[in-house]
Amino acid sequence: MSEPLLTGTKLDILRLLMERELSVAELAGQLDLTGAAIRQHVQSLEAAGLVAKRKLGGKPSRPTFLYRLSPAGKEVFPHRHDLLLSLLIDELREREGPARVEALVRAAAARLASSAPQAVQQAAGGDGWSTLLVWLEQVLAWRARSETDPDGGRRIVIHQCPFSAASGDHPQVCGAFFTELFTSLQPGLRLAHDTACLPPACCALIAAPPSDRP
Repeated sequence: MSEPLLTGTKLDILRLLMERELSVAELAGQLDLTGAAIRQHVQSLEAAGLVAKRKLGGKPSRPTFLYRLSPAGKEVFPHRHDLLLSLLIDELREREGPARVEALVRAAAARLASSAPQAVQQAAGGDGWSTLLVWLEQVLAWRARSETDPDGGRRIVIHQCPFSAASGDHPQVCGAFFTELFTSLQPGLRLAHDTACLPPACCALIAAPPSDRP
């Protein structure tokens, strides 16, 4: 999904459809644009999977459609899951202590790793890393790329980290989660945070198990 798709008139249309279903004529009236211009934007949004429609009626040759946000369209707008997560972590730390919080985070990461498809759980080296990153992108809604380090390890560059807001206040949570996740999927890996990575990206250095090294 390209950035221009989510700016200007297209973004205005999505905001209006967040409230209720609207026809092309109704959208045109609210945005002070022609029906032809709105129809072009709506068709583009529909092709991208951000908008859905249902037939309302009208002439057989020119039916009227009502447009609404699709589930993917709703995801365009920010959520505050990070706020709830941060508040829950604060509450847990006060009640249970930092060690208990880290243990719970590691258990959650291990649970996620155990739910991975067999092909992901067996991913190791070469194309296996691509399989692993594709799965993580699907379940965590992030973007990441894998680079080979000169020593044979991996450098994972993470964009749109799902825990970016919470990890600002609780960096140990992010580290514990991803360390447990990767080592659960690939026992023997050693993971470290790469402080040279420039924000907003986050990087991890992953050393291969000793048996996998040349």
